[in-house]
Amino acid sequence: MNMKKWFLTLPTILFLITILMYSTSFSLESLTPTQMKNTVARAGVDIAISNAATETHTDHFTLLNPDQDKTLYHLKFNNFHSITTVSTGLDHISLDVGEYNNEVMFFAESPALSISTDFTVDSIIFCNENIGRLGVEDMNLSSFHLYAGPHADNGIDFEFGEQLSIKSFTYQYNSSTTSGFLALTGITFANTFLPTGANGEFLIGNLSESNPAKIDILSDDTAEWIPGVVNPRLGTAFISLDLPMQGSIHIDNVTMGGNNFGNLAIDNINIEKLYIEIPGRGLGK
Repeated sequence: MNMKKWFLTLPTILFLITILMYSTSFSLESLTPTQMKNTVARAGVDIAISNAATETHTDHFTLLNPDQDKTLYHLKFNNFHSITTVSTGLDHISLDVGEYNNEVMFFAESPALSISTDFTVDSIIFCNENIGRLGVEDMNLSSFHLYAGPHADNGIDFEFGEQLSIKSFTYQYNSSTTSGFLALTGITFANTFLPTGANGEFLIGNLSESNPAKIDILSDDTAEWIPGVVNPRLGTAFISLDLPMQGSIHIDNVTMGGNNFGNLAIDNINIEKLYIEIPGRGLGK
């Protein structure tokens, strides 16, 4: 009996000795979001999609200002039509949950994604005025990643990266088909541009530099934002967006009013802070 008991516990003793001898190999190391995602990939989900097509047609949808006359102060999009095709390629869409900087985060990534969309809006109505027609042809999202998690203020910290191209964007602002429009062709968002083309992803938020993008729903506690006038929105809620950005934007051709302005390149964009409130509280007045 004693011999049998010794035989059963010997492998365990050898295992513990090995762990003690090589314990330095298990020291904690700081990981990037990508490394953390790869570490927990086996606990996540991969989704494969091949040539899934959807078509959407909406008669209209409207954005209203609840504090003003809804029959006048509104933005309406009439006859919205879109066709979208989705494929994930061999790398699929990977979904994981892990920890980064002591915070639980959601990781989504698809390095070989293809989401191709065409859409049109027949008319845009702003304050009862028809301000034109909108069309987008072949908007293609070719890769993306999203890392998102909560922060202490009951909001969301996130990093979103994308490589996006748009064949053409057209805004027809009057009835003239030869001069009454703005057209942008060959639009690309990426991290950088090499002689071979777009490289990497345009970033909104950057977790590795401790500068995430943020979304919060806050209550307006500004008692007085116009001298001598108490804020009429005191206590109401608003959406707060903080959207730092990094990357480059190239446009092959810009045409407006029948005039060709050529190409446009904006490289090495670094916006450390871009703050937006919805609805705006007029803090700049």
